[in-house]
Amino acid sequence: MKIPVFNPTIRRKDLDAVLTCMVDDKLGTGELTDLLVTAVCEKLGHAGGIAVRDPGKGTALLYRLLCSDEKRTVLLSALAPARYGDPVAAAAADLRLCDVDIKTALIDPESVRTLYDESVAAIVLNDTLGNIVPAEDFSEWQVPLIRDVTASFGLGLPPADGNGDKERPLGADVDFCLLGLESDGPVTGGGGLVITARNRIQASKLKHLLSEFSAETVLSDLNASLARIQVLASDEALRRRKEIFTIYMAAFMRSRKETLSFSKYSDGFYCAFPILLDVDTREIIKYAAKKGVEVRFAFDKVLLSSGDGAGCPRALNLMNRCLVFPLYPMLSGEDCKLISKLISTVA
Repeated sequence: MKIPVFNPTIRRKDLDAVLTCMVDDKLGTGELTDLLVTAVCEKLGHAGGIAVRDPGKGTALLYRLLCSDEKRTVLLSALAPARYGDPVAAAAADLRLCDVDIKTALIDPESVRTLYDESVAAIVLNDTLGNIVPAEDFSEWQVPLIRDVTASFGLGLPPADGNGDKERPLGADVDFCLLGLESDGPVTGGGGLVITARNRIQASKLKHLLSEFSAETVLSDLNASLARIQVLASDEALRRRKEIFTIYMAAFMRSRKETLSFSKYSDGFYCAFPILLDVDTREIIKYAAKKGVEVRFAFDKVLLSSGDGAGCPRALNLMNRCLVFPLYPMLSGEDCKLISKLISTVA
């Protein structure tokens, strides 16, 4: 059986939380969903938020909050997750894809500057593979900033000037955060999306908009129970991810290939391990499969996949060259040895 690239980290205590929820007949929406949102907000430094079952509908709800007839354009990375272009979400805003920095795979401020006009309502900062986007690079436009923390949840921002060595929460420098709960993310609830707001007024508006939808739109307590226990254990999971990253990096450094560069706010990739290749990437995928390891294109489910890449040549380049290897806490020591050897071989 192949080692998958992404695998939900579900431990015994996670299952116990779900079983308790079932025994208590808490299968609908209620207290546990609220506790999940509270736990996420505490980690991100935000005031409040909501949790929804359908990521596309949740993204549409946020677009509705931020967009108006005069301002309905949202700027985002061409390598942002495809859910931003979900038909329900896309109907609520006009999306413009920005190119990325070829070294970091993060949204490029210069591309934003080229595409920006008075119709822009918000900018999405996607922390690609856990690489943190420096939000201050986008503050000059004075529009709401949305950080997608799905791959970076658990990390923090460097201390602010004059604030000693105290790390800041990941949501400290943005207006909204999105945490996906799908099975291939570091935090999973079996599906869903948590949306948080730094400002209490905006958090209240999110809740008001959500109340206009049917009750089934809200994430169920059953899913929330699983996601919440993972949020509470995110520090422990991140430590294990960092240990594995160090093992992989040691193997990678023996090669002459390249990986993506870290942003000034990052020190590693803890969601999956990326490698950039100029050889036939599909042959590498086949070779890894023969060794019992799944390797896939890093950006096979992004907005650019279904759009025109003419205006985003750097993003298109990375789509064709960047592969990712498994990196998650449930990997055994033997798994890590196998994958690190594979990394040193193909790289």
